[in-house]
Amino acid sequence: MGKNAYLINLLFTLILIVLIFYFVDIEGVIKELYKVNLVYIIGAIIAYLTLNILMSIRIQKLLEAMKQPVKLIDCVKANFGGMLLSDVTPVRSGYFFTAFSLSSERKIKLDRTMLSIFGPQIFEFMLKVLCSAVLVFIVINNLLPNQNQIITIAFLILLTFGFVFLLALLFSKKLLKKFEFAKKIPGVKKVYYLMELMQNNSKVILQEWKYVFGVLFGAWILKGIEWYLIAKSLNIEINTFNEVLFFLIFHSSITFLHFMPFPTIAGAGASEAVSAGILNLLGIPLQVGLAFAIITRGLMIFVDLIGLIAISRFIKKGNFFDLINEIDQKEKIAENN
Repeated sequence: MGKNAYLINLLFTLILIVLIFYFVDIEGVIKELYKVNLVYIIGAIIAYLTLNILMSIRIQKLLEAMKQPVKLIDCVKANFGGMLLSDVTPVRSGYFFTAFSLSSERKIKLDRTMLSIFGPQIFEFMLKVLCSAVLVFIVINNLLPNQNQIITIAFLILLTFGFVFLLALLFSKKLLKKFEFAKKIPGVKKVYYLMELMQNNSKVILQEWKYVFGVLFGAWILKGIEWYLIAKSLNIEINTFNEVLFFLIFHSSITFLHFMPFPTIAGAGASEAVSAGILNLLGIPLQVGLAFAIITRGLMIFVDLIGLIAISRFIKKGNFFDLINEIDQKEKIAENN
C-alpha cells in the first residue's frame, strides 16, 4: 500500500470518527470513560494477553509439524508485531507481518509461515460468520418478540443451508474453483485464498487438529471474557440474553467488521458505530455503547504495543511505509503461488 492510499484511508477514518462524535454526546462518552472500573480492565488485559500466547503456540506447533522448529518467544514477538500492524492497516492486512517476520528472521519458507498463521483462520472466519448470524437473530428477536417462533424457524433453516455450503466450499476444490471470481473482490479474495490454503495443506492442519481447534475455541472464549469484563467495567447489563454468551457472539461479529474492505484503518469508526448501535438496540445508551467500543479497541492497541519489539528491527532498515509496501508485495506473491 502506497503512502497516499494509506493517508486516504486515514482521512476516511478520521471523518467517520468525527461524524460519530457529532451524533453522539462526546461529554457523555468521556464521563462514562471516567467511571471505568480498572479491576475489570486488568482482568480483560490478562485475557487478551493469554489469547495471543495461545495463538503463538498454535503457530509454533504447526511449524514444528512442517519440520520447521522455532522458539515460542519468536512466535510471540512476531504475533504481537503482526497484531500491532493490523491495528493500523486497512482490512488488518498488517497481520501478514507475522509470517513475513518469521520467514525473514528464522529463514523459513514464506508458504510455511503463511500456512501456520492463516491456514486455521478459515475456521475462525466460519465461526465469525456463524456468530454474526446469531447476533442478527438476537437483535431481530429482541425487536420483534411476538414473532420469535417464525424468526427462529427461518433462522435455523438459513443457518443450516449456509453451514452446509461453507463446509462444501472448504472440502471441495471443484466447488471452490467456481468462485475464482472472488479473487478480484477486495476483502473477499482473502477468504478465497484462506480456503485454497486450507485445502492444499489439509494434512498438516488435520495432523495438528488439537492445537487448531483448541486455540480456536480457547481464543474465542478468552476474547468473550475480555469483552464481558470490559462491559462490567462500564456496568453494562444485557437483560434479554445470557451476558457471557452474548459477548462471545458479539465480539466475533464486531471483529469480523475489522476485516471488511472499508476505506478505513482496520475498520476503525465503522465497527465502533455498529457496536454502539447494536448495544443501543438492546437498551444500552449510545454514549455507554461507544465508550465500550473505544475501550475494546484501545485495550487491544495498548497490549499490542509489545509488537514494537519485532517491528522496530524492520523499520530501522527503512521507514513505516517501506515496511507496509514490502509486506503487501510478499502477500501478493504468496497468494498467487
